[in-house]
Amino acid sequence: MSGIAGVVAGVGGRLQRTDLAHQVSRMLQCVDYRGPDGMQIWIRDGVGLGHASLVTTAEDRLGAQPLVSPLTGCVITADARLDNRSELLSQLGWPAGGNICDAELILRAYEHWGLDAPKRLTGDFAFAIWDPRRARLVCARDTYGQRPLHYRSNDGGGCSVASEIHQLLQDPSVPLAPDENRILDDLVPASMLRNQADRADTYYAGISALTAGSMLVATAETVRIQRYWEFVPGPELRYRRESDYVDHFRALLTDAVRNRLRSDSAVGALLSGGLDSSSLVCLAQELYRSGDVRDNGFATFSAVYPGLECDEQPLIEEVQRKYGFSAHLVTPDADNEWSLATPRGFCPRPGLAVAGLDALFSASVDAGVRVLLTGEIADACVRGSALVFDSLLRHGRLLEAARQMKRYLQESDESARSVLALYLMAPLLTLPLQRLVMTAFADRYARKNSWRLLPEWIGAPVDETLRTRHRDLLIAREKARRFSNPTLHWEHLALYPAEEAPLSLGWPIEIRRPFADPRLHAFLLAVPPELKFVPHLEVAGSYAGGKRLLREAMRGILPEPIRGKTGITAFNSAISEQIDRHWSRYVETFGPGVHPRVAERGYVDGDRFWARLQAFREGGAAAMRRDARLLMYVVGLEQWLRALELPRSAAVKVATPWKGRVANIRAEAREPGSPTRPTAAEEQVADCQFQLQLEVKA
Repeated sequence: MSGIAGVVAGVGGRLQRTDLAHQVSRMLQCVDYRGPDGMQIWIRDGVGLGHASLVTTAEDRLGAQPLVSPLTGCVITADARLDNRSELLSQLGWPAGGNICDAELILRAYEHWGLDAPKRLTGDFAFAIWDPRRARLVCARDTYGQRPLHYRSNDGGGCSVASEIHQLLQDPSVPLAPDENRILDDLVPASMLRNQADRADTYYAGISALTAGSMLVATAETVRIQRYWEFVPGPELRYRRESDYVDHFRALLTDAVRNRLRSDSAVGALLSGGLDSSSLVCLAQELYRSGDVRDNGFATFSAVYPGLECDEQPLIEEVQRKYGFSAHLVTPDADNEWSLATPRGFCPRPGLAVAGLDALFSASVDAGVRVLLTGEIADACVRGSALVFDSLLRHGRLLEAARQMKRYLQESDESARSVLALYLMAPLLTLPLQRLVMTAFADRYARKNSWRLLPEWIGAPVDETLRTRHRDLLIAREKARRFSNPTLHWEHLALYPAEEAPLSLGWPIEIRRPFADPRLHAFLLAVPPELKFVPHLEVAGSYAGGKRLLREAMRGILPEPIRGKTGITAFNSAISEQIDRHWSRYVETFGPGVHPRVAERGYVDGDRFWARLQAFREGGAAAMRRDARLLMYVVGLEQWLRALELPRSAAVKVATPWKGRVANIRAEAREPGSPTRPTAAEEQVADCQFQLQLEVKA
C-alpha cells in the first residue's frame, strides 16, 4: 500500500518547478502512513510524480520510485504486487528470478506493449507513468480494483492523480463539496443489496475514481478514460465427478492465498470464526508447513465481544490450536471511535465504524505486521443460493429439482406461482428473451410496490427521486443480465462492478483479499450453481446449505466445528451495544431541538428519523428491520457531512491514530549531474529530482 501522487500542468498553466514540487510534496505528506520507508519526488517541465513507499516484498527494495527508464526516459510510480512475474520476465527477455521490482516490470511492460500493457498484468496494482516521448500520463488499475487511484481534471487542462481522495484536496483551489448525485444513489434501496461498488464518481464533487480495469491517458490538453478489461463469462464447466470441481476450486484458492503471502516480513490475517477468513488462515498455514511459501512470521487479529452472542472466540481458538500461530484477540475500544457530532478529520465516504478496525490495525502495527489478509468478497462468489431449479432441470435431475423447490417453498414466503415463473420458467428462456421478460417484471414490480420501498422517515424532497432511481436501477440490471440462472445472476451483480477498494485509512498496512481474484470468479461463475448449495438435511436457511464447494475443499484442513457451521454470526447485539454505549452522541446529533445535516438537506424527516432511532435502541436486536442498514448508512452520512464543515486544514487531513508520526519532511534539489543520480541517461530525462527524507519519531 504505497502512495501515488502526480500532477500534469495544462497548456498555459505550467507551474514553476518549485511550486510543482511543493504541490506534489503536500500530496505525499498527507499520506505519511503510506510512506514509512521514504518519499521521493520527480519533476520535469510541468510534470511531477511522487511516491510514498511502504515496503512489503523483497522486490520492493530493488528500485526507489519514481523510477526513471534509461531506455526511454519514461517515469513510473506504482503501488503494486504482480502475481505473474515469471511470465512477464520470460516475455520481456529477462532471466527467470531477475532482480527487478514490480514497478520496473510494469514500466518495461509499458515500453514493450504500450497501452496494451495493463491487460498483460496479473495481480493488485495502480500506477502512473509519464511518457516524455508522447507527452502523456498513463495510469491504470488492476481488473478488480484492489489498489485505489483517483484523479481530477485541472482548470486549464492537465490533471492530478493520487492514491487517496484527500491528496487531491491539498490544493486549496479544489472545492470541498459533496457530490449530491452520489449521495442520492447510495440512498436508493437497491443499492443496499450489495457492498459499496467501485464507481467513477466519489462523494466529493469534481474528484473521480479510476475504476477497476480502466486506464487514464492524460496530456496537457485532454484527459481520456478507457476500459482495458471486462469480465466475460465463459461456458459452463462440465467435469465427470464433483470431486474434480472441488479439487479445481481448492487449487485456485490456494494459489490466490500463495500469491498474497509474498512478503519480506510477517503476514497477518483478520480472523473471525467464520468459514471465509478461517479457510484463508488454514490454507496459509498449510503452505507454510509444506515449505511452498517462506514463513517470515504469521499472526491473526480478531475482534471479540465477551458476553455477547456474536463472540466467536471459541471458534477462533479452534483454528489457533490446530496450527499454533500467534493469535491476537482484540476488544474494540469504544473510546477511539469517531464522535458523531464532531468528526476529527477527513472521511472518504459515509460509514459508521462498529467493528473496531482501528483496534485491529493498531494491534497489527504493534506486532510488526504490514500485510493483512481478509476473507472479504467470499459471500459474493462462494455462498450460492437455493435458486438452482433451472440448472437441475437442464442437467436432467428432475426429482432433485422438485425436491429442492418443495423445500424452498416451505421455507420461503414467496408464492408457488412467482417461484415457478421467476426461478424456473424464466431462466429456461433464451437469455435475450429472459432479459425482456425480467425487465418488464422489474418495472411492474417496482411500480406496484413503490409504496413500501422506503421507510417512513425518508425525507419528502427526495422520496420520489429515490423511488424512480430504484426502479431504473432494477431495470438496468435486468437489461445487462449475463446469466440465466438467478444465483449466477446475483453473484455476478455482487462481484461486478468490483467492490470498492479496501482502505486501512491512517495505518501503514496493506490489505490483501484472496477472494478478490478474477481467476477465482471466472471459475465460480462457470460451475453449475447446484454445486455451491445443497439444502441442509436438518437446518433451514441459506447459510447451512451454502458454501458447499468451500466446505468440501477445506475438508481435513479446516477444523470441523467451523467447516460444519450451520448459522451465520449476526452482530446485531454488538451494534445494539454500540448504540446504547454512545447514546448521548446520538442525542446531541439527532435528538429534540437539533437540526441534523441529513434533515436540513432533505434526506430524512428529522422527527421521524429520531423516533426510529429511539425504537431501534429500545428494541435492541429485535428492532433491526429491513431498514436497519439504511438507518446506519444515514447515521454515517451525517457524520461525513459534518466532517465537511471542519476548518479546511482539518477536513482534508486524516486524523491518523498511527503511533509513528512524521517529525520533519524536507525537500532537497538534486540537480542534473549530481553524483547521486543512478545513470547518465537519467540526467537527460529530469531537470530536477527531489528527495523527501522521512524522519519518524521513535
